Amino acid sequence: MAQHQPPSGDAIISARGLTQSFCTVDHEQTVLNGLDVDIRRGDFTAIMGPSGAGKSTLLYALAGLERPAAGTIAFDGEDLTAMRDDALAVFRRSHCGFVFQQHQLLERMSLIATSSSPVRSRCDPSHGSPPSARKLFSLVHLDERTQTRTSAQVSGGEAQRASIVRALINDPELVFVDEPTGALNSHNSQAVLDVFCTLYASGQSIVMVTHDRHSALRANRVLFLRDGTIAGECALGAWTSGEPYGEREHKLAVFLDEMGW
Repeated sequence: MAQHQPPSGDAIISARGLTQSFCTVDHEQTVLNGLDVDIRRGDFTAIMGPSGAGKSTLLYALAGLERPAAGTIAFDGEDLTAMRDDALAVFRRSHCGFVFQQHQLLERMSLIATSSSPVRSRCDPSHGSPPSARKLFSLVHLDERTQTRTSAQVSGGEAQRASIVRALINDPELVFVDEPTGALNSHNSQAVLDVFCTLYASGQSIVMVTHDRHSALRANRVLFLRDGTIAGECALGAWTSGEPYGEREHKLAVFLDEMGW
């Protein structure tokens, strides 16, 4: 029997023994293989690995978007794997934000309208009110004129930044990000990554799946996924705006070389 590690004391997510597989025409492919991982509160965590390693599968499992075949996921002490689908949906809406490679904004609505659509009422007055959409649009550097346009009328980078507003509109404890710069040019990629760094500096917990080394350099912690488990971890420390990448780029390159990638 696998010996699973106890959860970290500052973990917002503790996953133990995660297993997931998919059936293909020829065989059953195991993507997650008894995986253990802790996601620490306040970290900007990047998950890397080769194509097909199961990075997105892991992200969706941690976020409660997909159920693992086996294992447990505790989010702030609540067992997501034991929840019914309706309760899990409420939990995600209350505690999680999501940013995907494709912005998935409603094309016929203005950016501010579609980004504000997930806003919900708070039952717990001690939690305070969700941040306003206007404040969040200012955070991602989209002016009022841009807010009134639809996603078809703005650049891919602007649409992706609007999707970040949507992810933050309910003041989530954790933001899950899946290849956020995969469909963007270098200029727009930098603008999106700058937003995530600003959020991290303010204390937001972020988990980002990426194949891009340059994007991973913005994280303070990099996990490498291989053969269905976490094969290694690289602690880069916090990145500050304007800081040269030299030392952390070398550190990440050495780590990925050790991982055989």
